[in-house]
Amino acid sequence: MALKFDGRCGKYIKVKEGGLVVKRRSISYQAGYAVAFTSRCLRTLESFAVEIQQLTSCWLSIGITTWSPQEVVIPKYMTELTPTWMLRCHPYSGGEVMVNGRTVQNVLSVDEVEALKVGYKLALMMTPEGELHFFLNEKQLGQGCATTTEAVYGFIELLGYKRNSVRLIPDLRKVSTEADVGEVVK
Repeated sequence: MALKFDGRCGKYIKVKEGGLVVKRRSISYQAGYAVAFTSRCLRTLESFAVEIQQLTSCWLSIGITTWSPQEVVIPKYMTELTPTWMLRCHPYSGGEVMVNGRTVQNVLSVDEVEALKVGYKLALMMTPEGELHFFLNEKQLGQGCATTTEAVYGFIELLGYKRNSVRLIPDLRKVSTEADVGEVVK
């Protein structure tokens, strides 16, 4: 089954185009409750990748959790949910790899986060050993992050008060072995 976003999501998110597009509703009084989950577990060495379609606020996260969209109590912010592993992009703190709401690695400067624009791609991929890798425009960000070998679901969080949207894109990486992590097959 092809990867898509599940219809059960945060109350300020719309899942459109058959589960391929996630759009943030413009709400002036609420920055949170803006997460969408993948409808199925991610496969080992499968990339979960989105392309930015609309960006008016550089405040977004891409990550994984062991919670299925049907079982999770959707939090205000994904930093409140455990277990989670994510790349959180914020205009004041840059790009941080976070585990259960705590920063473990800074991988993008504030200037690099503010340079995000329409057409940029954010992605992640997990190895069979449970090491998670994050990518921006197919370039690996920082070191791999230890996670879990349990089944995981991907999520995208579009925070802030303005309209942002992303499109799920096909698997960016056709990886045959762990040694190939980071190599892009065009």
